[in-house]
Order: sequence, then structure tokens, then C-alpha cells
Amino acid sequence: MVSRETSQDKDLVRECLSGSQDAWNEFYCKYERLIKSVIRRQLRFFEEYLEDVCQDVLLELVTALKTYDSSHSLTKFVCIVTERVCIDHYRFSNAEKRSAKTQSLDQQNSDHLETTALISNATLPDELVSSAQLVKYLRICIRRLSSKCREILKMRYEQDLPFKQIGANLGVTENTVTVQARRCLDELRVQYSEIERKGVKA
Repeated sequence: MVSRETSQDKDLVRECLSGSQDAWNEFYCKYERLIKSVIRRQLRFFEEYLEDVCQDVLLELVTALKTYDSSHSLTKFVCIVTERVCIDHYRFSNAEKRSAKTQSLDQQNSDHLETTALISNATLPDELVSSAQLVKYLRICIRRLSSKCREILKMRYEQDLPFKQIGANLGVTENTVTVQARRCLDELRVQYSEIERKGVKA
């Protein structure tokens, strides 16, 4: 027998997935403290990143809720997604620390990388070719996005602004920006998949 709480959770998830802003606001208010509690427990030394990690969790939930099984606890589901995002942040942070050790040496030669590659007759390593192709594809994909999406993604990933500030800049709520950013990223993935499948058409 489905409990009243489970039934309410199912209705809330359905409304969120339908795009209801009121539902997302209710979801955020209901689970904000839980999400932040899990983040604090998982990333004890990353308090300064709490708000951004919280928003990244909400971004992930925009997509993850599509896989939610209403026969299980929504609270547990939110915890699992939050822990997964925390693990990604932890791995990324460690990777940054490792790369920082060689950054000073790499920086000395970074200005001459392209020139050196052109002067030498050696073939570029496969990973550099793949990286260049990825950058090319992403630039094409971004040009295909709406101006609104380009603006949001630029503020978030180029200017590194928190979602709260982006919302203030656009005159919308922080939750609205979170949902819009996820949809823009989903569209970016669709465009990238299409380019990989059909080839480059700028």
C-alpha cells in the first residue's frame, strides 16, 4: 500500500518534471536543508562551495528525477544524487590539485605550443587532435543555442558566477536559473550528439 507521503512525493516529482516553477520551489524548500547537510558531511572542508554544490545537485536532480522510482523514498533518492555530485566535486578538486603541481612548468611553454606544433614535422598526439575537435564541435553547438542559453552558460561557466547572481542579473529566481541552465546543457548535449552523428555543419 502506497503511503500518503509517497503519494505526495510522486505528485511533486510529476509536477516538477512537467516544468512547474511552483513545484520546483516547493521541492527546493523541502529538500534544501537535507541537501546541504549531506554536502557538509561529504565535503567537510569545502564550506565555501556549499551554495554552488547545492545548485549543482539541483541541476542534476532536474534530469535524475526522470529515473525516480516512486515505490522508494524520495528523501533517500535525493541523498544518493547529492552524494554522487559530492563525489564528482571531490574528484575534480583532487585533479585540480594534482595539475597545479605542474602548472608552473606548463605555463612557461604554453604560449609557444601552437608554434612548436606547426614548426615540427611530428604528428600531433591523438589526444590533442581529439581535444581540438571537441573544442570545434562545442563552439558550433553553442552557436546553435538560443541567445538566452548562451548568456546563461557564459555567466555560469566562463564568468564563473553563482546561480544566485545569474538570477539577479536576469531578473529571475535562483531556482528558475537552475532549471534553465540544465535545459540549456541538455540542448547542448543534443546538438553535440547530432554533430557526432551527422558531421560538422557550422
